[in-house]
Amino acid sequence: MRKIKVLVAILAFVLGANYASAQDKNMFNHLSAGISLGVLDGIGFEVAAPIGNYVNARTGLSFLPGISYKDDVKYMDGGVKKEVEVEGKIGTSPDWKLLFDIHPFKSSSFRFTVGAFVGKSEMVKGYNTEPVDDYANSYIKIDDSHRVGFDENGFTKAQIKVKNFKPYAGIGFGRAISRKHPLVFNFDMGVMFWGKPEAWGRDYSTGEMGKVKKEDFDAEEADEAFKWIEKFHVAPVLSMRLVYNIF
Repeated sequence: MRKIKVLVAILAFVLGANYASAQDKNMFNHLSAGISLGVLDGIGFEVAAPIGNYVNARTGLSFLPGISYKDDVKYMDGGVKKEVEVEGKIGTSPDWKLLFDIHPFKSSSFRFTVGAFVGKSEMVKGYNTEPVDDYANSYIKIDDSHRVGFDENGFTKAQIKVKNFKPYAGIGFGRAISRKHPLVFNFDMGVMFWGKPEAWGRDYSTGEMGKVKKEDFDAEEADEAFKWIEKFHVAPVLSMRLVYNIF
């Protein structure tokens, strides 16, 4: 229901902004293609078309290339402490995006942008690079009541997840459709509303992936990590886009 309300609000905003140009015939009569590079939205590819003199619609894909890092993590093999190398990856799979640029001034490149990104929810993934020997009795201890286990192949994994539907709002400069120049530069600045990040891990007793709650952690450094992660309910987006006007 909340997602429907967000979509209705976005559409109402776009339709309201486009009302003044409802009588013109500048509807989907131009097309442009662009590539973008940004913070958190990563590399993007998109096409755009006008839906009036004051609104352009953009759609395409964007993804954040993975960044990997490795570290040694202690785990319990029965009653013996051992170490295993864990690799973490930060990045996203391709998100589909639908954005609307609202130009309040016909002669200016300044604009408001609203829309949404839709895709998978995993932002951070972690897993051990080599299997543990005794997977049935091995686990990473968080506290006495919660342990992260390994699967039948001796591997475990952890994830940081956000919402897969992420509304976007921002401002920008530059037009996705230009009737004067074949090649134009755009700049976008805004926020992506991706909700409260959640930690997921493989439960030792069931072997199933599940949400790890903050109260499962008693280590001070883990508690601080959760406090840091939970602050980011929104993600800043800064991107530059090069647009080629096809016709």
